[in-house]
Amino acid sequence: ATGPRGRILQEDVHQAKSIHSENAQEPVISYVSKMSSKQVASPRARRLASSLGIDWKRLIGSGAGGRIRECDVKAASTNLPSAITSAGKAQRIPISKKRRLIAQRLVASRQLTVPVTLTTKADATNLVNLRNQFKSTNGTHPIPSFQDIITKLVAEVLKEHMFLAGRWDEDAIVLPAHHELHIG
Repeated sequence: ATGPRGRILQEDVHQAKSIHSENAQEPVISYVSKMSSKQVASPRARRLASSLGIDWKRLIGSGAGGRIRECDVKAASTNLPSAITSAGKAQRIPISKKRRLIAQRLVASRQLTVPVTLTTKADATNLVNLRNQFKSTNGTHPIPSFQDIITKLVAEVLKEHMFLAGRWDEDAIVLPAHHELHIG
């Protein structure tokens, strides 16, 4: 955030996007080893991996005999996609007094105003085609409904964009861990 008062500017977004796309081109396999029962990690590396939510057993170590060191965990935390990190715990993001006041006023506004429903049209041709593919398999599995397909797609998107899955708490925004993501 390079803007005044730590605000995120358009340039910050473009820079983050370019960094993400550069990392996406790197082969993930170079950081992930085969599951081995003989892997060893230093205590500092284990502590850091635990605090960052990284499964250290899936990293390749640069130390003697493949030992995982703290620098390996740091490198993995900047280069690995979220799919390789362990489930971890829910993350709490403290909020400022100003944001708390805005939230209280939004709640009051919601309680005092008449609800309005907005509708829009969307092209669901690909969704219909996908469901028809499920129908044509003639398998023994049940055919998913449109709601089932949409719910699965939303769950996958929420894994990538955890701020959309966040919930409001009294003093913080709580982002769920991947294993805590539930729809329903």
